[in-house]
Amino acid sequence: MMDSILVIGRKLNYSGVASYSWKEFSPKVNIADYDKVIIDFTSFVNHKDLLDSFREAQLPRQEDYIRAIFSSNCELIFIGDPGTPICSQYNYKVIRNIPIFPAFESIEGDNLELIEIDYDFYFKALKSWSYNLSPKINYNGSKTVIEGVRSAAESNVNKVTAHVEPIAVTSYNVPIAFRMKLRVRDTSNDTMLSGDYVWLPPLGKINSPDSVESLLRSRFNAIPCHNPPVWIHDYKLPRQLKIEEEIAKISSELNKQTDHLNAKNAEHHDESSYQQLLYTQHEDLLEPIVRKVLESLGAMVEMPKRKGHEDGRILDVNGYNGMLEIKGKTGTLGLRDVRQVDQWTRDALAEEDFESKGILIANTECNISVSERGDPFPDNCKKLAERFHISLLTTSQLFHALNQFQEGTLDQEEFWNKIFSSDGVVPLENIPNV
Repeated sequence: MMDSILVIGRKLNYSGVASYSWKEFSPKVNIADYDKVIIDFTSFVNHKDLLDSFREAQLPRQEDYIRAIFSSNCELIFIGDPGTPICSQYNYKVIRNIPIFPAFESIEGDNLELIEIDYDFYFKALKSWSYNLSPKINYNGSKTVIEGVRSAAESNVNKVTAHVEPIAVTSYNVPIAFRMKLRVRDTSNDTMLSGDYVWLPPLGKINSPDSVESLLRSRFNAIPCHNPPVWIHDYKLPRQLKIEEEIAKISSELNKQTDHLNAKNAEHHDESSYQQLLYTQHEDLLEPIVRKVLESLGAMVEMPKRKGHEDGRILDVNGYNGMLEIKGKTGTLGLRDVRQVDQWTRDALAEEDFESKGILIANTECNISVSERGDPFPDNCKKLAERFHISLLTTSQLFHALNQFQEGTLDQEEFWNKIFSSDGVVPLENIPNV
């Protein structure tokens, strides 16, 4: 299995390589998800627009570096002069947020000796350098580093040290490129090594892309993706043209089928919403679907004038007014529910001279199957509804009526007559047991 590779600081087109320029990169990209991470700081050299606009929050965070370096098989490769500034507003250098880094000094040179043969391809192309390392190790906020390592290594770490191995040195034996590992020791005196930090000088002094591409090709065998030039489209063979015509035809048919499928999915979603009559308790779902069914069955439906005061009004096919109360309950109906719809009808009559019949539609015991539900209306509710001339029916009766309507077997006039002529339970058919 090939290593997963991430490049930060350069937008490149290589197969299997994720890459971001500094303007595109966000710390939301988890560098610990990759096996090899190349971080190129050369873009900051002599790029005033980038320096003026760049902020620290756009860098990988210190905890991201630590988490990555303790991930399995992870290697972090940094390219650039450690003294390169990255932000005009503050005096930040490219090593900002890197948890542990050797001290360095700015000095130019062009003679070197290669220590690690794996990087022979790289240093053959190096013309000069602008810094070398000094022996001191800089623990960038040592307490923070230890806490970060504790979290990343999932160990009670109390000491962190760094082990530096040169990759290339100057003629006076001072590293200009190095490989570094962190060694952590816990309270039980057990030790653990991290993955590698690698720091390389840039191959070009000013924003040369050769550094990253040299690594991708020679070290990781990454394959560049070459996009054909625009003019090549003027030169096509007869079979190629014929295949393109066939592809266009298939694509057009596929688009039509896709549109048809999307339309059918939308229709199915709309029809499936009626099933909510049988299981939902939430008023924002149950009330609209009940009103929608009543409208489908021939009534004119008016939205509630005040939310929480009534659940809508209807005018049936015979011109009778109904005042709706819609309930979703995990138990059975209560007296309070019946009194509520009676109050709505009395308020409308007193305040608006609107005469109507109270209609209470309930989805009771909604958390169990319809076939397992008992009597939805206790005797005291039935008696009170009869006394107040209120019609009681269930959402399952409404669902069954809609089923008959879609089959073409529902007598709509009889359906509405039963609702408006009943005091108490409406004698409508219910869903047959399944």
